[in-house]
Amino acid sequence: MSLEQISLLSFANQSQLNIKSSELQFSITQNDMRKNSNAHLEYLLAGFAACINMVGHQVADDLDMDLKSIQIEIKGTINTAKTQGLNVKDRSGFEAIDLVVKPVTNADLSTLKFWMDEIKERCPIYDNLLNSTPINLVVTKDYTQNVA
Repeated sequence: MSLEQISLLSFANQSQLNIKSSELQFSITQNDMRKNSNAHLEYLLAGFAACINMVGHQVADDLDMDLKSIQIEIKGTINTAKTQGLNVKDRSGFEAIDLVVKPVTNADLSTLKFWMDEIKERCPIYDNLLNSTPINLVVTKDYTQNVA
């Protein structure tokens, strides 16, 4: 077993969210953080597409499959009522996520089916969205105390 911890740090004020990890650093501006924006959900879907792309190329390499590129169309269906604080029975997460993966390759259909099955098996974000993953959420209150 090869466990690896992936972590990032974020800090937000009223106008910007800053994200930093070992490989990424970016900011989300106030326009992306406005109340009715779906940017935070689009970032999740973008991460999913990026993971499918990375694993897809890795699997193609393992299969000696000539994969020139991958186009991924991804759509998520979500009821935002719960997120907005309305008392509804629906869950706050995506009700469905649809992906269309379009590889540019000369591989036959049998190879493409095996390739896609391997991606589904090896993609960690696919696994996390499909299965329950324990989440440990801790809230702390940081404060500055004046000491005399």
